[in-house]
Order: sequence, then C-alpha cells, then structure tokens
Amino acid sequence: MPRISIIIPCLGGAAEFDGTLVSILQNRPADCEVIVAHTAEYDDPYSLKSEVHFLHAAADSLADLANAALEIATGDVIHIVGCGLEVREGWTAPAIQHFDDPEVAGVSPVVMSTSGEEVLAAGVRWTLGGGRRVIRDSRVLSRGSGRLRAKIEGPVLRAAFYRRDVLSALGGLEADLGDELADIGMALAIQSLGRLHVAEPASQVIQTDGAPTTKCCAASGRAAERLFCRHIASRGLVPSLLLHPLTVMSHLVASGSVVAGLTSLAGRCLAWLEFGAAGRYEQRIADAKERLAELAELRASVRKGGKGGRQKIDEAAAPLRRAA
Repeated sequence: MPRISIIIPCLGGAAEFDGTLVSILQNRPADCEVIVAHTAEYDDPYSLKSEVHFLHAAADSLADLANAALEIATGDVIHIVGCGLEVREGWTAPAIQHFDDPEVAGVSPVVMSTSGEEVLAAGVRWTLGGGRRVIRDSRVLSRGSGRLRAKIEGPVLRAAFYRRDVLSALGGLEADLGDELADIGMALAIQSLGRLHVAEPASQVIQTDGAPTTKCCAASGRAAERLFCRHIASRGLVPSLLLHPLTVMSHLVASGSVVAGLTSLAGRCLAWLEFGAAGRYEQRIADAKERLAELAELRASVRKGGKGGRQKIDEAAAPLRRAA
C-alpha cells in the first residue's frame, strides 16, 4: 500500500488539471498513488491509466470531489493539490515526516508565487470574531518563526496534507461549508479531536494560475455563521461576541455590492435558526473519536498477531471512509 495518496480535484476538464498532473508525475515520490477526481469527461489521450486513477464524479465542489477520491484512496496520508499548482522534486518529504507522530492529523505546505519570492498561502486560521484568514506572511519561511507558524490552524484546501484515518473518521471534508470554508472547518474539527497540525515551510507548491475567488452569498454567510456558533464557546464567549460584529461588517464591505452583502447577512441569520446544530457537531466529534480509538486498538492487536495485519486494518478502516 502507498504511503501517500495525491488527489487532484478538478471541476473542469483536462485543460485545467494537465499542468498540475504533469508536474506531479514528473516529481512524485516513489511510494504514492495519484488520483484525479474530475467532473468533465476525459478519454485519457496519453494512456496514463496505469499510473493515474481517473475518477469521474458528479460534484458541485472541490470538497465533494476530494471526498469522492477519499473513498478509493489507500495511502496513509492524503495530499490534495488543486488545479493551477505545480510541484518540485521532493516537495512531499518535509511534510510526510511529521506524520510519523501519530497525533499529527494535518500539515500545511506553503503556496508560493511563480517567482518564488511571495508567499500566497501558508495556511488558514480562524479569528475570534469568526473569520477565515489566509496567512501570507513571508516570515513564515524564516528560521525562528515558530510563533507565527503556531497561529496557522490548518492547510488551505488547494494544498493540504491530512492523515487519512482522521479525515475518514470525520466523514471527509464538510462540503456543506463550501470550498471557501471547508479547509478551516476541517482544521477546527481536527482541533476538536485533540489532534495536532504542523505548518511546514520546507514543503512548497507553486501557483501558476490565479487563485480561486470567493463568493459572497446566502450559503457562504450561513456557513460562516455556523462555524462561528459551533466554536464560540471554545474560543472565548465574551471576546468572540464583541469582535463578531466587526468581522461581519468587514465581510459585508468586502462583498462588493449591497445585494451580495445583504444576501450573505440573510444567510447568517438563518444559521441561528439551525437548532441542534451544535449538538450534531459534538456527536460527529464523539463518533470520530470512537472510530479512531477502535482503529488504534485494532492496530495494537494486529501488531501482536502478525500476518495479514495491513489487510485487517484496511478492512476495518473501510467503513470510516463512508462515515458521514
């Protein structure tokens, strides 16, 4: 079984994922599998099926595509690489080593500009006021930047490393949050599990095309407010409530139009009517902890038992990939 499954989710056709796929095939580590999850038909003109698993799926988001690929992935580590990114030889090695620690569930590589001089995304964090922030500070690349890296809570969706067992136990990425918030949603869920995240500046990918744009709509507003309500207690009730109006206002201003801003605000209001949402999230975390504990117990027993260990573990872990 491979150590790492590299997933390229693509909402378009071959023209969008070709450059990313070529760079991965040219620089891939020895112990890996490559999965392209796409929505458009692809006839494999270069006969790559022996090297790449092309998964055609009906999906409306990158998160949905990544989850579809997770169903068939076999690597211990899941690495998501978005279209418009390219990689260099050895880019996975610094990130993969962190997964030797069983408590590490996520690792953030750094997305660099084509010039290699600008940090476009070193990861994401969640503010007290309830906003997603992308870390773009170039100091993250410097030695002695531990305090800055500690503020990074998870990788961006288009460049992320996750432990497969943890991702599966949580039911995959939360597609209902939208591609704009699915990454920070996973980062906060990993924190709720008590697992660790590491920002690794030595693992870098290059952005050759423009970054995806964010949309301001009722769904995005509702998702943002849902996350805020879900984590307000753990972040600090009083400071969160005090800062939240400022965060909402900044999002309304950034929306670019009155209609978009009001639509987003309406979505936020709807989130407060989702009775029982916090309880459902707590149950999701509790179920994930139970599944991971069962898997850890199985691994311990297999180590004592000997033969057929990996097969037994994979059979037991299969239901985790379908967990919701």
